[in-house]
Amino acid sequence: MLEITSPLTFADEVSSLYQQGLHGGFTSGWESLDPYYTIETGFWTVVTGIPSHGKSTWMDNLMINLMRQGWSFIVYSPENQPSALHVSHLIEKASHKPFREGYANRLSEAETREGVKWLDARLRLLRMASDSPVVPDIHAILFAAEEIIAAEWGNSQKVGIVIDPWNHLDHTPIQGLNETQMTNHELMFFRHWIRNHNTHGWIVAHPQKPQRDKDNGFKKVGLYDINGSAAYYNQSDHGIIVRRLDDGRTEIEVEKCRFRHLGQKGSVILRYNHGTQTYQDEVVLRSF
Repeated sequence: MLEITSPLTFADEVSSLYQQGLHGGFTSGWESLDPYYTIETGFWTVVTGIPSHGKSTWMDNLMINLMRQGWSFIVYSPENQPSALHVSHLIEKASHKPFREGYANRLSEAETREGVKWLDARLRLLRMASDSPVVPDIHAILFAAEEIIAAEWGNSQKVGIVIDPWNHLDHTPIQGLNETQMTNHELMFFRHWIRNHNTHGWIVAHPQKPQRDKDNGFKKVGLYDINGSAAYYNQSDHGIIVRRLDDGRTEIEVEKCRFRHLGQKGSVILRYNHGTQTYQDEVVLRSF
């Protein structure tokens, strides 16, 4: 159903925007990345990159950085199983201390328990029930998210919704739609839900099979290389590519930013700490 509105409906909001200015969103947690990517509710981000280049690890770090700023998260991440292992990885990132045995300055058991409590106030994990006969679709994920928000966090809480990865949902086409049309339909629904519930959404999506270059390395992938449809580029507000380089460095490229007050296209280098699976600022690579 459509609503008919006129510009005068938004006169007070426009005046407020004029008086207060268009400010950037929440910091990503990396000073070098903030000129290119900040986070605000009502928008959504697609994250892609070659397999094993650290998409999920970077996404987990971003969640922790936003949790420190008062955000809460609802996460469907079937590749991050078992869930207890995923939680242990998040505790590492939050504490900047290794969870695993054999590393210096390892977390104590008491610190681990405190980490679980800290996450419990800020995180809910979705996973398939052991007796479930079907894989969830986007509607099932967002229905569960809506129940969590209503029951636990209310409308005042900054909430992020993470689907990692997108291909682990049921995308059976509606009768009459092909795969590309179905992807476009699902992403339009996701975007509308994110706007309507004033949350921020993240979708981690795999690219098509990476192509080799003349040196037998992988060619760079972008948003248009995501497996399934160009709708990811067209529908998203932000588009990010995670690229592992060498010597513990990772490139984070912002290929798309729909609204200039929230960032711009550009690329930065982060330094990866293997012991804690965290990233630190290194240097700005380039701007466009």
